[in-house]
Amino acid sequence: GDFAAFNTRVFEVDRMVMEGEAIERAEQNQVRWIIDNTRRNVLIDGWVVPMCNAPKAFASDVGNRLVMRGPFSATYYDTVDARIFSLRSDANNPLCVDVSEIAKRYGGGGHKHAAGFSVPRNHSLGIA
Repeated sequence: GDFAAFNTRVFEVDRMVMEGEAIERAEQNQVRWIIDNTRRNVLIDGWVVPMCNAPKAFASDVGNRLVMRGPFSATYYDTVDARIFSLRSDANNPLCVDVSEIAKRYGGGGHKHAAGFSVPRNHSLGIA
C-alpha cells in the first residue's frame, strides 16, 4: 500500500518535472526568437541601448538577456493608446544605470535595476 502510493507520487513528480522542463525550453526558444528578430538600438534619455519588442510575459527574460550589451536594456509592447516600456540594468555591470531615475523622467517608476514607464503612441519613443 504505502510503497505503491510512494511510487505513484514519484511518477507524478517526475512527470511534472519533465513538463516543466519542456515549458522552460519553449519559453527560452521564444526569448531567443524575440531577440534575434526584434533587437535594435534606440536612444532613450541620452543613452543608446538595445531594445526589443516583447510581450509583457517575456519582458523580464528578454530585458535581462539584453542588458549584458549596454548600460541598460529596454523592452516594449504597444497598446492602442500607449507604448509600455520595461527597463533593466545589471548590478554586476559597473557601467549600469539606475533605470528607476530614467523611468521617473517619463512618469514611471520602479527600482534601480528594474523599472518601467509608458508614453502615448504619438510620443517620439512611441513611434521609434
